[in-house]
Amino acid sequence: MTEPIVTEPIVEVTGLHVSFGAIDAVRGVSFAVHAGECVAIVGESGSGKSVTARTLLGLTGDGARVRAESFRIEGRDASGYRERQWRAIRGGRIGFVLQDALVSLDALRPVGKEIAETLRLHRDVPGAVSRAETAGRVLELLREVGVPEPELRARQYPHELSGGLRQRALIASAIACHPRLLIADEPTTALDVTVQAQILRLLAERRRRGSGLLLISHDLAVVAELADRVLVMRDGVVVEDGPAARVLRSPGHPYTRRLLAAVPMEHAKGTRLSVAEGETARPIPARPPGEVVIEARDLVRTFGRRTAVDGVSFRLRAGQTLGIVGESGSGKTTTARLVLGLLKPDAGSVEIDGRPWEGLTPAERREIRRHVQVIYQDPLSSFDPRFDVRRILDEALGVGGEPRRTRRDRAVELLEQVGLDASVLDRRPSRLSGGQRQRVAVARALAPRPRVIVCDEPVSALDVSIQAQVLDLLAELQADLGIAYLFISHHLGVVHHVSDHVLVMKDGRVVESGDVRQVFTAPAAGYTRELLAAIPRLDPHPDPHLEDTRPDAPLDVTAPAVRKAS
Repeated sequence: MTEPIVTEPIVEVTGLHVSFGAIDAVRGVSFAVHAGECVAIVGESGSGKSVTARTLLGLTGDGARVRAESFRIEGRDASGYRERQWRAIRGGRIGFVLQDALVSLDALRPVGKEIAETLRLHRDVPGAVSRAETAGRVLELLREVGVPEPELRARQYPHELSGGLRQRALIASAIACHPRLLIADEPTTALDVTVQAQILRLLAERRRRGSGLLLISHDLAVVAELADRVLVMRDGVVVEDGPAARVLRSPGHPYTRRLLAAVPMEHAKGTRLSVAEGETARPIPARPPGEVVIEARDLVRTFGRRTAVDGVSFRLRAGQTLGIVGESGSGKTTTARLVLGLLKPDAGSVEIDGRPWEGLTPAERREIRRHVQVIYQDPLSSFDPRFDVRRILDEALGVGGEPRRTRRDRAVELLEQVGLDASVLDRRPSRLSGGQRQRVAVARALAPRPRVIVCDEPVSALDVSIQAQVLDLLAELQADLGIAYLFISHHLGVVHHVSDHVLVMKDGRVVESGDVRQVFTAPAAGYTRELLAAIPRLDPHPDPHLEDTRPDAPLDVTAPAVRKAS
């Protein structure tokens, strides 16, 4: 009987510990990644997953103390590597794809030069190209990751590219030297669903070509698409480790079960997502629709020669949620800015409680604006960093006409409404967790007692459990106060969970609208079907060790989604 060939892991870590002063960020973590294998590390912010990944690149920082029973990269002991040795590893033997390509790429250089630098710094790796071949290899890499017009794009700066193109350029830089291992740290978090599907397909293609893949993500559906094995981390410790199919379908640890329960899925609509161990999901009381609070009629808005919004109409009633979905550039955020009165339409009108924005005096506009508030994707950037929570809420309460003598009591009341206590008042946003900051953003929006809140990607940057808490909070506030939400998101699962009705936008137009259950279960428009087909599903292959046996064909970045071989 022939013995199976066991290949040496690309990276193998046993008993990894990483500490920063008195803080033990990673405690006793062990794992290995082989060629052609995807290992995913999941967990909430602060779980230690990104610190673990950065340790494999020597990027823990000067203040970190790293120790391990065994730490080997391509069979060599890496525990004593110095910076010069790590520079040879980074980009050459191990590629790194970060979440935010706009921050990761050099804003002062065209993306082609960024990729060329990786090739220049690693001319000693197998398959390296000469100086004369560099320009051609850059264009070849951009084509390989599905960037159209590579000659043009190579000359453009990161801010001139869409989010999807920037992320592809970052991947091109990461794979330039054919690294044996690719580390992807939240590579699709901020991307539209169709672009996310393309990026997942790119990563799957690298794995199929023999690269190992270490995926760091809080999106369990993305993990299900790609991973062979899953490590679940909490407070620096691996609490569960095993084949993806087993961990995601039959989790053994209560924490893993809680993470999975927090994922918005069809069967969970109308119930709480944030459920403690031992509890069952509780329904959130439905509120009958009230009077129309927003009516948009035939909105048109252009920027130069580009029409951003073209003939958009809808009604939103008190106590209801209208979701708006679409890719970047579809017009959904411009529509929200028209509703908020931050942009003037070229044609059409927006009425708030029957009163149009147009023709109002500044005082009348301020009065209406009190009743239409907004929650942004990144509350940290929407807060003044010099203000503590007390001042943030005091300012919002002042806009709402709250007397000074009662503002502190009202601020405490608002914090209690969103699940925080008075101790938060004296803290600045930078001293709060992501979930706490988003709760403060909700409290600020509630301060003027609004009729409508525009939610612009309010949970897209949050861990799945914190996302669940914020979504539950919004639903409970709506049931109690009758607030109407205009909810904008690229996460279709979230939109399905929170919305009563939905608008699907493409190129500034509404291509489909209606009851959210009807649209999501029986979409009429081809574009809607394309969006829904691109959603990652929490349905891993039953045999995670089954190899992908598809023929080696050119990458089709237009494919709607990536699936493991069946």
